[in-house]
Amino acid sequence: MGWSQGPRPCDHPHTVRGFSHRPARRGGPRHTRNVNTGVEAIGHTLATAAEQGLTVDELGALVSEHVGSLVAHDGYLLVGMDPVFGTGAFLTRRHGYGVTTSRRMEALEVGNPCRFQRLAAAACPVGVLGTAAPDSAVTARHDVPDYRRLMAAEGVGGEMRVALTSHSTAWGALVLLRAGGGTGFNRTDIGHARRLAPALTAGVRRFAASGPPRPSDDDLPPAVLVIGPDGTVVRATASAHRWIERFPTPDTGDGLAPPLWHLQLRARHGRPAHARLPTSRGWIALEAQPLHGGPEGEVVVTIQPARAATLLDAVAAWHGLTPKEKAVAQQAVRGLPVKRIARHLDLSAHTVNDHLKAIYRKIAVNSRDELAAMLV
Repeated sequence: MGWSQGPRPCDHPHTVRGFSHRPARRGGPRHTRNVNTGVEAIGHTLATAAEQGLTVDELGALVSEHVGSLVAHDGYLLVGMDPVFGTGAFLTRRHGYGVTTSRRMEALEVGNPCRFQRLAAAACPVGVLGTAAPDSAVTARHDVPDYRRLMAAEGVGGEMRVALTSHSTAWGALVLLRAGGGTGFNRTDIGHARRLAPALTAGVRRFAASGPPRPSDDDLPPAVLVIGPDGTVVRATASAHRWIERFPTPDTGDGLAPPLWHLQLRARHGRPAHARLPTSRGWIALEAQPLHGGPEGEVVVTIQPARAATLLDAVAAWHGLTPKEKAVAQQAVRGLPVKRIARHLDLSAHTVNDHLKAIYRKIAVNSRDELAAMLV
C-alpha cells in the first residue's frame, strides 16, 4: 500500500496495547441516524479542513476523531497517494507498528497478490485482517500467515484497510488498528467504513490540493542517495539531508524516511519507482532505480524539484481538471496564445477561454501568467 512509518516519541515502539479504545456507536433505529450523522459530519469537517491550513498530523487526528465515533480503533495510519504514480505523497500515523515490523509488512505487501492495489479495485474497498478475525469470510484479503504473526508480535489484534478511491483512481488509504485481546473488526464496522470512504476520499483529495501546486522553489542542488541491500543509506550527496528535512513525513531515525524506503523497495521488485511530495515550498520529485556497475543490490534515489511537465499531471488530477482542461493547461504553460491553442486542439477560441476560466477557478489562480509562473 502506501508508506510505512516508524514510531513517534509518544509511541511505544512494539505494541498498541493500553491505548484508549474508542467506543463504536451501536443500537437499533437510532444507530442508523448516528451513522448518517457521522458520515455527514466527516464530509463537512474535511471539506473545510483544507482551508484551515492543517498539518498532515492534524488532518490524521481529525480523521481519527470522527471515524472513531463509528469504527472504534486504537491506532491509525492515513496515506495520501499520488494519483498518477500510485505512490505515497504524504502520511500520518498514531500508535502503530514499529519500524522493523512496518518494513517487513511492506516487503510482504509488494509480493502479496492481495495487496492494497487489488483492494482498491474491489467492489468493496474495505478489508480486514486479524489474529482472530470473526468475519474473515467477508475480508477483501486472503489469509497471510506471516502478516498475522507480525501483527500478533506487535500486540495488534485487528487491522482494517479502507482504500480511498474514486472513479478507479486511488487517492489514499486509511488503516485502522485494534489491540489484541479485544474484539476484532466485524461486518458492522466494515459497513460503516464503506459508507465513510467517499467522504474520506474527498477530504484527502482536498487536503493534497490545498498546498501550492508548483515545483519547489528551493535553491538546493539535486540530491543523490545510494541505498544498500539492507535498506540503509551507504552514500549520499551533501544536499540529501536537507531535502529529506523537507519531506512531509518525518525521518525514522536511520536516514531512510518512509518515501525513500517505499521507493527503493518498489525499484527492487522491478516496479515504477517515482513519487511527488508536497512541501511548504512546493512539490519535489523522487525517483529510484537499481544501480548498475556497483555492488549488487544497491539502489540510487534522486531528489529534486518536480518538473512542470510531470507535476501538471498530478495537479490536474488533484484539482479535478477534465481531459480537455488539462490539454489546454499544457498548451497555456508553454506560452501559446489562445488562437494557437484553439487550432492545436481543434477548438474554438471561445471554448479555450471557457476552459481557461475553469482551470483558474479550480487551481485558484487569476491569469495565464500566474498559471505559467506557478508551474514553470
